Amino acid sequence: MENIILIVLICILMALIAYRVVNKHRERGQIQVPINSKNGENIDNTSTKNHVNIDEKIGKLILEKQMIKAVKEYRIATGAGLMEAKNHVDALAVAIKEGKQVVLDKQPKGNKDELDARLRKLLSDGQKVKAVKVCREATGYDLLKAKRYVESLN
Repeated sequence: MENIILIVLICILMALIAYRVVNKHRERGQIQVPINSKNGENIDNTSTKNHVNIDEKIGKLILEKQMIKAVKEYRIATGAGLMEAKNHVDALAVAIKEGKQVVLDKQPKGNKDELDARLRKLLSDGQKVKAVKVCREATGYDLLKAKRYVESLN
């Protein structure tokens, strides 16, 4: 009986260690979790066409008063965090209620070329973290998307 309890405790401990290791690597960006649609195809969340389709689907859910499901669908489709997804769905709900058209993607404040030049300057000065921060502030991207954008400028 004592051996069984010991084996169960060891298994639980090993599972916790594996979970922490995977999460640590995921946070560092060493493991990338693919975002898949229900039919198994990859979704390109940078595509405006997909954004329109996602917002149409979410709009229908909002009209049916299924806000939680709408947030869930947005997160699945875009890989966004909970707060970002909730804010997007709330903004879409307000726009639908007021009959306004929603801006689907946040555009950089000012000229995109100016932003790219500023980010490249920061990168050349060895200030990658500051470049990511500037990118996030200018575009509204989440941390991972901003990091990938800045890295694409190299």
